[in-house]
Amino acid sequence: MWKDKKNWNRGLVMLAAVSLLAAAGCGFGDDEAAQVEDNDNEASNADENMDPGGGGGAEPPPGENDGQDPDENDTLPPEEARDYDFSQPAIINHNVYVANETLNSVAIIDSRNLSIRTVLTGVRPTDVVGPGSEGADDGAQVMTLNVGSSTVTMIDPDDHSTSNQPILSDSNRIEMAPGGQHALVWYDPDTDEQGELSGDLSAVSVVSPKGSYEVAVGFRVRDVQFDEDGERALVITNDGVSVLELAEIDSDSFAQPREIIPSSHAEERVRDLNVDVTSDGKYLVAHRHDGAFLLVTDLDEEETYAVELDSPPTGVAFRDGEDGAELVAVLRAAGSVVRAAVPEGFREVAEAQALEAEESENGEGENGEGENGEGENGEGENGEGENGEGENGEEDAP
Repeated sequence: MWKDKKNWNRGLVMLAAVSLLAAAGCGFGDDEAAQVEDNDNEASNADENMDPGGGGGAEPPPGENDGQDPDENDTLPPEEARDYDFSQPAIINHNVYVANETLNSVAIIDSRNLSIRTVLTGVRPTDVVGPGSEGADDGAQVMTLNVGSSTVTMIDPDDHSTSNQPILSDSNRIEMAPGGQHALVWYDPDTDEQGELSGDLSAVSVVSPKGSYEVAVGFRVRDVQFDEDGERALVITNDGVSVLELAEIDSDSFAQPREIIPSSHAEERVRDLNVDVTSDGKYLVAHRHDGAFLLVTDLDEEETYAVELDSPPTGVAFRDGEDGAELVAVLRAAGSVVRAAVPEGFREVAEAQALEAEESENGEGENGEGENGEGENGEGENGEGENGEGENGEEDAP
């Protein structure tokens, strides 16, 4: 056992000598070589004096190097790979926020110097949202959705202090309003990891520094959109759209859904429609990728207009003009583009089309050349047909 110890100490002495050689950068002369040899011999004699069998020297501490290579005592345990689940980042001012679902925390990265600090959240923060690098209002917050504890953690971007707000159980979606003062949280069965209907399908949580409030809406939340100022939220459900004035919400409440499908298209279903909202949140247009129509809703007046098109729209977008909002729809199959002011243009077109359809039905259609004109009551059934030259005319005349 001590033979290994002796060889190890000798190796250290030789290593020190070699190091000195390298540091000096030159070879030894005869005197220097002799001195090194004497030092080596002295180290050997010292090792022999430490041998317990030699009748002298101090014994090593119990348990030290018991039959093992000394290097083995300094061996670190092997590294273990660990998987961490991180969210998409949120940005506000010069900081980047990333939620760590595994460690129940948010890392705050300063983009100016790449320094990192960490704050704790609720259990399993799957999403972190913020108002963006620009457009943050005074009092803006960064918020994390903690699906494991059904809470939202609000992080103050100035001092990184945190507070937690309760939300509806099993909520798994969060959207933040522009400005960063409000967020809506709800349960979406399509993103449920368990594949079970476990959350409330007819309500949302509105979270802000004032608190967290439950707002009942229509059945099955499909989408949430905001106006550009972050003052109005539109919750689109199977029953229509619920309009939430965010600053006015200070208690649990109910937002009655408003119809977005007129009676002329009663066969349509909201879940099959694409919905776009004007920047001021006052008007909404719905369309279907294979339907040749547009459904425009005036949310303040609660009026809906249906406009028939030559072909299904392949692209629909609002844009702000000098005289208000304008909607542009591309009809690829018809090779044309529809442009109309909102809502005046669509109201006029819808009224004109409704009048034309009515005239066609009661004029040249049903009561004109159609059913009651040359058709049923004209040359048809009651004219030349049944009551004219037909059944009651020349054919059946006595």
